Amino acid sequence: MSAGCGSAPETFAEVDPSITEFNASGPNLNFTSQIGLLDTGKTGMVQVAQVVEKITKGVQAQLPGLSKDTRYVQLQMHFDSTDRLGNKGFIDFGSIRFPVDDLMKAKLDNMFALQLLNLADEISPGPAIDMAVEYCGDPENSRVNGEFCRKLQSSMDN
Repeated sequence: MSAGCGSAPETFAEVDPSITEFNASGPNLNFTSQIGLLDTGKTGMVQVAQVVEKITKGVQAQLPGLSKDTRYVQLQMHFDSTDRLGNKGFIDFGSIRFPVDDLMKAKLDNMFALQLLNLADEISPGPAIDMAVEYCGDPENSRVNGEFCRKLQSSMDN
């Protein structure tokens, strides 16, 4: 049965329409998300965080694909883009990894979606990561997402 309007998702593939791929491999739940028009700064990071929030809700609901051996959620993000000649394509944001234990324990009623990014334990930057760098450059955003911004900076230093 497919999740209809207002229905709770029954599979991880139904969690968010931007999810184009999902698979369980070893200790990882791997997601690929293709998000609409690339926006920079806070708006783009809100889009990323909203996908993470929906995946977190799926983890907490223990949707099929999650097993006792699952340790991490790995999210690969792509944004739609158009080159200077008008050719449509996508640009790679990179990937963000979250420990499943942390996602299970997250008190979503007491958090903004953006705060979930602080739960990331690994960030692998792609070409569109500049959006996150711009976001973290704002002192207010850095205050809210200090852990994420520190991990982002560390990943870029390596």
